[in-house]
Amino acid sequence: MIYFEVKNRWTGAVQFVAEINCAEDAPRALKLRLAVMWALKLKISLTCCDLNDADLSTMDLAWADFAGASCARANFAYADLCATDFTGVDCTAADFTNVNATVSDFSLAKLTHAICTNANFRGSCMPGADFCGADLNGANLNRTDLTHASFVRADLTGTNFAETKWRDGVIINRRPLQLAGLEFPVIIFDDHMEIGCELHSIGDWAAFDDRHIIRMGGARAIRFWHSHKYALLALAASDARGPAAATQEIAA
Repeated sequence: MIYFEVKNRWTGAVQFVAEINCAEDAPRALKLRLAVMWALKLKISLTCCDLNDADLSTMDLAWADFAGASCARANFAYADLCATDFTGVDCTAADFTNVNATVSDFSLAKLTHAICTNANFRGSCMPGADFCGADLNGANLNRTDLTHASFVRADLTGTNFAETKWRDGVIINRRPLQLAGLEFPVIIFDDHMEIGCELHSIGDWAAFDDRHIIRMGGARAIRFWHSHKYALLALAASDARGPAAATQEIAA
């Protein structure tokens, strides 16, 4: 039996001292795993804890509260995260492979470069979550709330979208098309297109005149739109996105 201190990620102060069974020289990942098990058993709060590099794979963490914690590079692979609270958690480069995270809360969570292969996030709340560079290959995002979430450079190969909520009432039922490397990031949804922070129906984008585009973003916006308008509308039409009106606009 040894005593292991788990500290607050923000202040560095000791948040609790766990009694765990392992060698003094055991890896930190194992010590954190045992400390989390001990804390959950005694109903000790894990909010705002420093759990970086923890090995929490295959654990039953359903209904656990990690809000505000730091779990960078933590291993959650194959864990049960049903209804778990990850609000504001730093999960940079964490491993969520094959987790069951249905109806969990990832509001404002940082999931940059996280591995979410085949993760089940069905019904989860994810407004403001940052998935920049994350691997979501085969992940289930059906019925999730992705309001203001970011997926810049994320791998969405095989990601499932159905009744998925974006912002401004937009519902996604197909995997979005993403374009990186342009002056503004572009995401093309079922019937809408987001360029930078501007989200409008594809039909509206096709119909906007120069004055409307200038009001959105001035000279930069109009230069971008003149350079890429027809290519973006053609890409949307080629993948059967947006109304027939947009296709007619291309032909014109």
